[in-house]
Amino acid sequence: MPDEAKKLDTFIKEIMNDARSGSESILAAVEADRSCAMAEAEREYRAEADRFVRDGAARARAESGRRISRKLMENKRALHQYRQELSAELTEDVKARLRAYTQTPEYLTRLESLLHEVLEQFDYESVTVYLRPIDLELIRQMGKALPRAGLTFEEGAFELGGLICECPGRRLRSDLTFDLKLEELSSRYSELFALEEVL
Repeated sequence: MPDEAKKLDTFIKEIMNDARSGSESILAAVEADRSCAMAEAEREYRAEADRFVRDGAARARAESGRRISRKLMENKRALHQYRQELSAELTEDVKARLRAYTQTPEYLTRLESLLHEVLEQFDYESVTVYLRPIDLELIRQMGKALPRAGLTFEEGAFELGGLICECPGRRLRSDLTFDLKLEELSSRYSELFALEEVL
């Protein structure tokens, strides 16, 4: 059971490391493009400044300022859109890896491990366990390996795997779905990208 948890932790760390290294290189490339665009905008501004002296400094400054502002806003929009696309791409990559993982024999072992972990925490008479429809069949295959009677298995409203356990008598709920973990990971991407934008 600890080996499976370590494997899952290692798997998640690998995904996070892959995501971090990919996003860092992409963000570095975006930063280089932004610097080039800024340098180009500065060169354009200086060219316009020479014309300002000849054609009227006030009118030329105003027009140049608008152009630079537009260019900066375009760059910010493009960077923001790129970060959103990158976050979506990383999320889809993680989803694909999770879908592949749920097709392996290790997934059934992980489900069983998660179920045992939760049941050790719940001192209960009856517990409802929510699973994906395909996982309900896997649980039936476990048969006698189930920890004890009093378990009810229901179809859950999640798609990537894992399980949710509820003990209504004690008002306990444990969400161990991959969907929740991915949501947390996605919000972490958003936080990292937002932080990069601020810096």
